[in-house]
Amino acid sequence: MAGMGDDRRDADFAGKVAVVTGGARGVGRKTVALLSARGARVVAVDLRPETEDCQRSFPVSWR
Repeated sequence: MAGMGDDRRDADFAGKVAVVTGGARGVGRKTVALLSARGARVVAVDLRPETEDCQRSFPVSWR
């Protein structure tokens, strides 16, 4: 609802849980970082081997 004071760029996800598929690379990885930075607990799921690299790149508190 643009124009009605609903600015989704500043959304607060504290207390929410998000599941991100394809979370090891690209848009999925950026989405994991964004949601986590905004307070969500994030479960990142990916079938690619880069998933382990993804785990190492985020702070321990994000795991």
